[in-house]
Amino acid sequence: MDVVYKTGLRRRHKPLMACVVRRDDSGPARVAISIAKRCGSAVERNAIRRRVREAWRLAQHEFPPGMDVLVVVQPHKRMQMCQYQQLLLEMLR
Repeated sequence: MDVVYKTGLRRRHKPLMACVVRRDDSGPARVAISIAKRCGSAVERNAIRRRVREAWRLAQHEFPPGMDVLVVVQPHKRMQMCQYQQLLLEMLR
């Protein structure tokens, strides 16, 4: 994921930032989620991570194959899963 963070195309839509890199193969799009300790307690961070992961699962068919996506979560109050899904769709188009 270091390569994705350093060389990827960055899109920001508060409180998420996505770094996107195209792979050579045509496999399904893959996602990694990074969330810092500044975002709250472990319970809060895990809840946010679960919601972002579920939002990705529901929206992944919208993205072309062969993409690696690193989602970096900035500190914020927890939102509903549908809000994270909307942010991902807006950010990665």
